[in-house]
Amino acid sequence: ELRLGVPALSRLYEYWTYLQVLIAARARYGQPIGAGFEPLAISLPGRRRRLALPPETTVTFPGPVHVAFEPRITSRGDGWMGVEYVPHPDQDRQQVVARPDIVVFQGGSHPSLTIFDAKYVGRGWVEREAARLHEKYSRMRMNGTPVVRNVMAIHPHHGLEAQWAGYGHLTMAP
Repeated sequence: ELRLGVPALSRLYEYWTYLQVLIAARARYGQPIGAGFEPLAISLPGRRRRLALPPETTVTFPGPVHVAFEPRITSRGDGWMGVEYVPHPDQDRQQVVARPDIVVFQGGSHPSLTIFDAKYVGRGWVEREAARLHEKYSRMRMNGTPVVRNVMAIHPHHGLEAQWAGYGHLTMAP
């Protein structure tokens, strides 16, 4: 599809991946609470609705478990859910804001984050992207305590999955 020039295919894959994570969260945690799935759509004339996923779209499940699309996580900790981004110690790799595609935040007395980032890339690029994402997103904390448990690159290539210490890559193909 990329060779044929389908516009915005990578972006559509990010949306689709977020929806798949929401389906898995509902199966694991139960029906969403609060606004439920309402933040995912805008109303159109009549009874029609359209998918809308602005940054920081969040669906909350019992637990509480929050599943967010492109949350803004800052080094000051004033972004999404108060999660603090800890810049890389190498100044050439530092950044002060992170926007992973999907974050699953499990609250409670021992909070944890799992990060999923959709990568519609060629098969030969998956491992490199997974390692790059781990370097970029593994350094986050809440109240001074590290909270990232896993950083996963999501890609569409069947038969290509790995789990390393704290990161890996999974197949999700439409």
